[in-house]
Formats: sequence, C-alpha cells, structure tokens
Amino acid sequence: MKNHRLPLSEEFITYKNGDASVISGAILVGRTLDADLDRTWVLRQIERLATDTTVSDGVTLLDALLILLRNAGFRGASDYYQYSNSNIETVLKTFTGIPISLAAVLMSLADELGLSNEGINFPGHFLVNINKRLVDPFTMRLVRGSTLKNWLEHMSISRDEALRRASPCQIVTRMLNNLKALAVTRMDFSKALDFSGYQLLVADDLFSLYLERAELWTKLEVPTMAIKELEHALSLALNDEVISTLKKQIETLSGTSSKLH
Repeated sequence: MKNHRLPLSEEFITYKNGDASVISGAILVGRTLDADLDRTWVLRQIERLATDTTVSDGVTLLDALLILLRNAGFRGASDYYQYSNSNIETVLKTFTGIPISLAAVLMSLADELGLSNEGINFPGHFLVNINKRLVDPFTMRLVRGSTLKNWLEHMSISRDEALRRASPCQIVTRMLNNLKALAVTRMDFSKALDFSGYQLLVADDLFSLYLERAELWTKLEVPTMAIKELEHALSLALNDEVISTLKKQIETLSGTSSKLH
C-alpha cells in the first residue's frame, strides 16, 4: 500500500524491493527524524571505523571490532526514550543508542569487514549474531551462555523462538516500532501514524498494523479514517470470529462523528 502523504514513501518502497542493507535501512529511518541527515558522512564513519579495526596476536577480528567500539565509547543510552537514539547519524556522533540502532552500526561494520552477521529479533532487546557468536550491541560484548539461559528462563521462551533472524526490512520495521511507541507515550498520535505509515511499506504483518492505525485514528477522534483502517484489516482477517469483531467495531464507529482538524 502506498502512502503518498509521507515524503519518504517512494524511498521505503524502493528499499523493500531493492538491495535492502541494514545501513541503508538505518539511514532511511534516521531521515524520518531528520530530513537533512548526512548519508555520506554516516557511510564514511562506518568505513573509518572498519579501517581502524586491527587484529593483534590471539585476538579474533570480531573481538578486535568489539574492543574498538567499546574503546571508542559506544554504549547503551542512559535514556532510552529519545527519538535521537534511533537516528544513526546521532548514534555515530554521540556513541550512544538503543540496542537496535547500535546493532545497525555493528552489523554495518561486520559487513565492511567481511564478517557473516544477522540481526536477532530477541524479545525486548535486539541482538546480533556475528560469525555464529551472539553479541549484545548495548554493551558491545559477547553474550555468555549462562546469561542467555537466564534470559530464556525468565521469559519462558524457547531458544529457537527467541533467536529468530531479523531481515533488514524487519529491522527497519522494529526501529519504526520503537519510534511509534515513543510518539504514543508523548500523545503525538499523528506522528505515530506517520511512523506506522512507513511500516506499512516494509512490514510483513499488515493486519496488526491496520488495527493499530485504527486505534490511533480513534484517539485522534477521526472515526472515518479508523473505519478505513479496519476495512483494510477486514480484508486480511483469517477467521469468522475476527471478521465478526471487526464488523461490529466498524458499525460502532459509523455512528461516531468526526473531530475537525
């Protein structure tokens, strides 16, 4: 679904249909926050950090990379709840971010250095698998087996379910999800709809997104738009119970007047 109201719609569509790299996705997400983001500077910083990664005796390339990043000051942000934590340019300038934005830096450097890598959609805390070694980008350290075991036990989740690979488009979707959630906490539902609109262009699960968008339009007191989102969800519903529930919601909203904007 195209959303021409959003300035980066075509770029997101091209990203999904083209060569979707992690760094390009992170830059695209950053541009939703800062239209003047300096893509060239970001790419040069990644190249510079990769060039600065040197291996000494007894140290693997991955270990050398993690040491370099820790020594450079890369670390988890003390305040998660800032839009800037999801802007790759800001992350590279301040050396701070949230797990997934720091993961974008780490994975991009791994690409530059020829290290196999993949994002891991770990619940609540994005991880990276590099050369079959699990890394926590928030600390730029390897995840110990005992630590992972404790996490899995605490969340009552299987290893296979917790360590699912995240494609570049799924990483972009998750980054946008963080921004959308932050906008909601700030009661900026219009901004949340913008982030959601970009998600529609790259995400896999459109059904859930349409339901979320209907709720956001309802919070903005625009039932006509909420109905449109529910109708999109209705077209994707897979069982009669869900279809019945959505039809009732649409019927209820049909009797609600819109707020003028």
